[in-house]
Amino acid sequence: MPSQAALEPPSVGKAWRLVKTNASTWAVLWIFLWVCSSVWSITISPHFHLFSGEYSEDLHSVFVSSFISSYFSPIHIIYQLITVHFTVVPAIFYATGEHPTIRILIKKFLVKPWRYFFAGLLFIFISILGLLLCVIPGIIVLLARPIYVNLIFNTNLGIIECLSKSIKSMFKNFIPYFFISLFLFIFTIIGFLLCFIPGLIIFPICEYYMQNFIYQKGYIS
Repeated sequence: MPSQAALEPPSVGKAWRLVKTNASTWAVLWIFLWVCSSVWSITISPHFHLFSGEYSEDLHSVFVSSFISSYFSPIHIIYQLITVHFTVVPAIFYATGEHPTIRILIKKFLVKPWRYFFAGLLFIFISILGLLLCVIPGIIVLLARPIYVNLIFNTNLGIIECLSKSIKSMFKNFIPYFFISLFLFIFTIIGFLLCFIPGLIIFPICEYYMQNFIYQKGYIS
């Protein structure tokens, strides 16, 4: 049963107030993400030095192998797990009415770490496969991500069932869902283009707005 806040109409002002209320959690997430991305950048840089000199004749195979090894490296997996919590924080709030702290997020993750790990792998695999197959299937999977993450972290449904249900729920009323997703995506990109700093605030605002929207419009009941 969602919280009362989840059933109220979404607004940017409301989302901004929620970000401020749980500012400490968002600040720590951004710090974790920055540290992790910095370490990942350092670890992948030696791979891409291979693209020069004697290796240039086999550029394609070097790029593919370097990309795969870096993408599925432990540090990048940790990076992805941190990133998904930008959606998890508002998802938990609208499900319970409580603002999750970093301690609560870690505790929740450690209860079922393999569930979240394999859920992430499945989503990455399906979305990449969909993008390779005429692009549109991959875009559909990516659009369903807010619902999928919510179901993974707030229900006990199976991983595959969560993915299937998220896509089916999205298509109950696809047009408004698509345009809201597109608007929030553009809003976030503009925020990061404006000297980057505004994006640190706009991104969580968009995450709160989207989670409120999918609850209020009945995409998650």
